[in-house]
Amino acid sequence: MRIPGVPGFVPGERVLLFLRERADGTLGTTAFSLAKYTIAAGATAVAWRSEPSLDQRVLAEFDARIRALAGGE
Repeated sequence: MRIPGVPGFVPGERVLLFLRERADGTLGTTAFSLAKYTIAAGATAVAWRSEPSLDQRVLAEFDARIRALAGGE
């Protein structure tokens, strides 16, 4: 069963997730499907999501931006 807005996962799939800790200590995505990017390998690795619309980013640049924001830079 698929629930709209909830990200689905495939065994072996590489993903980048934005997670938050719930009150019970488990982890959950921060914004449903918006929190999941699938990693596509190639000459230049890309992180992408298709919900709510296509968002595709060069993984190395996206990773650097996330780390800078998380570090307060």
